[in-house]
Amino acid sequence: MLMPAKYQPDYMFLRNVPMRRVHLFTAIQLVCIVVLCVIKELAIISIIFPVMVSRLTILSSCQTEIERFFNKTTVLTDRNCTA
Repeated sequence: MLMPAKYQPDYMFLRNVPMRRVHLFTAIQLVCIVVLCVIKELAIISIIFPVMVSRLTILSSCQTEIERFFNKTTVLTDRNCTA
């Protein structure tokens, strides 16, 4: 992670992406793995976690279906009319 740019492997995606962005992505991955380890260790959260993930998956698919029928301007206009 702290390797200078000249020692990085010569991959096509590393040529087009700024090194700061690559480091940010690596930091996000590290934070995610730490959060997953904490969830695994806490018994109360570890039981509920699969249910939360399945609910989020269902909600995101519902949001995709809703966006198919309504666009942002329609939703904003309807919200302003009911207020």
